[in-house]
Amino acid sequence: MTREPLDRDRATQVLCAHLGSGLVCTDVQRGPIGNGQETWFLDVEGGPADQLVLRRTAEAGPLEWTDRAAEARAMQQVASLIPVPRIHVVVDDDRELGAPWVLMDRAPGRSAMRLRGPDRGEATADLGRHMARLHAAALPDPSGRTMTEATRDEVIRWRDHYRDNRVAAVPVIDALLAWCEANVPLDDRPAMLVWGDAGAHNTLTSDGAVTAMLDWELAHHGHPVEDLASAAWIDAAAGVDADVLLEAYEDAGGDTVDRQVLDFFLALTCVTRSLMITVGAGAFVRARTSAPNLAGLGLHLPAVNLLRAAELAAWGTPAALPDDLAPALDAVAPAGVLRPTGDEIDTGIARFLRDDVLSQVTDPRTRRGLKTAVALLDTAAVRAVAEHHLSDVRARRTDALLADLGLGDDLAEVAQRIEREPDLAPHRPRVRAHLLTDLAAQRRLLAPLAQLYEP
Repeated sequence: MTREPLDRDRATQVLCAHLGSGLVCTDVQRGPIGNGQETWFLDVEGGPADQLVLRRTAEAGPLEWTDRAAEARAMQQVASLIPVPRIHVVVDDDRELGAPWVLMDRAPGRSAMRLRGPDRGEATADLGRHMARLHAAALPDPSGRTMTEATRDEVIRWRDHYRDNRVAAVPVIDALLAWCEANVPLDDRPAMLVWGDAGAHNTLTSDGAVTAMLDWELAHHGHPVEDLASAAWIDAAAGVDADVLLEAYEDAGGDTVDRQVLDFFLALTCVTRSLMITVGAGAFVRARTSAPNLAGLGLHLPAVNLLRAAELAAWGTPAALPDDLAPALDAVAPAGVLRPTGDEIDTGIARFLRDDVLSQVTDPRTRRGLKTAVALLDTAAVRAVAEHHLSDVRARRTDALLADLGLGDDLAEVAQRIEREPDLAPHRPRVRAHLLTDLAAQRRLLAPLAQLYEP
């Protein structure tokens, strides 16, 4: 990170410039979590509230491209319907703090992500009731699109963002995006404003009740089931059944949810979050950020969620790994080389950081980054042993497939064509199976990250 961090003096200057003289920032703390924007908690004397939040566009990451002013407008539109923090200042340029930013009240409550069991279920049900109120208002799309048109436009927007910003093509993402574009549910009702990133990860609660619905950078006009799918996607990792959300939503006046439509939007959520974090990990690859969590999630989240998207899209699940892939995944360090090998060095450094350094670190953000760095080193060690042979086998398998199909030599492009063009439908099972087998093989190499991210 090259941008200046926010300190008390700078925060006081900014507050006085926008809210009037006499304000004093007595403390500034960087939020310990979040992969989207920078979150700074301010303790303030003489201001509109004792605690404020300054949300600044991230210097690099999966959502650096989003618009703080548009996010603030969406929050202001829904403020009379659902609990969102009150907005005080919106600055849409980088002259003061190096990037656009928004100043808002700090909402009460704790993250719903910390809840488990019945407590998480209560929070999920209340979130469903709040989303029913949001969707019942049906805040209209100024362009007058239908839900189908707006959803297809959203798929295309994600596709274009992925193509413009990816480090390299991920053929299974290309194929699943093409499937999403071709299978948008038909619904001629007017598109409405949706949260875009609904769920426990962006919800604060207290005693089972939602106190704030946060982070509206992905708000857009579309289909309300997209919000429900996003919330259900997050809850699934905590073991909360989607019925908890849907029953509360419908009981509070939300439309009855078609489960096939929900499955489509669950698949779309899996794809968009995978490509979002894949693009975000490009900032780590290009050395625009050193945040290890972007690298860790960039490997783990797509490996899990693209397989889930394929299952929801009725592509099936990966078959047993072929005989030519299995040896690469079980390889050992070759004999006769100087030790320690590169993978053994990675393992040793990870062990040192985990056993000797981590216990000395108390700052939550630093501890989180250090845990992720340890998991990345362990993962790098596993991949280093197998990757060389695995890449050769994968290349041979892909070349053989493309030669047999005779449709071109770019797997990503071929996979898209097969999903889009009806006359190529007979090839879909074979290409889908190839993509899923490859993804399953790569996922096998990410065990240390799975231990970090999966409860």
